[in-house]
Order: sequence, then C-alpha cells, then structure tokens
Amino acid sequence: MSIDSLKKTIADQKETLQSLGVKRVGIFGSHARGEATVSSDLDLLIDFIPGKKTYKNFFRTTTLLEDALNQRVDALTPEALSPYIKPHIQNDLTYVQIAD
Repeated sequence: MSIDSLKKTIADQKETLQSLGVKRVGIFGSHARGEATVSSDLDLLIDFIPGKKTYKNFFRTTTLLEDALNQRVDALTPEALSPYIKPHIQNDLTYVQIAD
C-alpha cells in the first residue's frame, strides 16, 4: 500500500479516531520511506489529545487501524520514544492530522 493510500485510509477513520482522543497519527519506517515489503509491519506514532491517552484508547486505536488497513500495526506514543531512536524516526515521519 502506498503512503498516500495509507494516509487516506487512516483519514477515513477520522470520526472514530477523534472519539478515541487521537490528535494525529504518524507513519514512519519502511512504509514512510517507500521500502515496505509484503511482510513489513506498519510503524505508527499515535499522538493523543492531553488527558485522552489511556490503555483502552490506545488498544482500540491500534485495533481499529489494523482492521482498516488490513495490516499488522506496530504503534507507540511520543512519550514512549527512546531519545536514541527519536532522531531516526523523525527523518521519515509523516502525519495524518485527526484533531486540532
């Protein structure tokens, strides 16, 4: 799936993602670089509106996106990023804005 198709499919889930408190979804890794293979998972950075980040919302968000994209998702939040990995992720990170 192309990066544009991924972004559109994520954006199509906007209403439900907003109800889960998602502010934006970042795509990084092989999909963002255009290097994904059939066996690649989808690396996502899920940014929640302050006060909305709960385990329940995180789990529901990842499940929703896996179902919508028909692909295994490897997701984390900005707070979970290692300071050693963060600069590498930011190089190819592209966002889908969900809420203002």
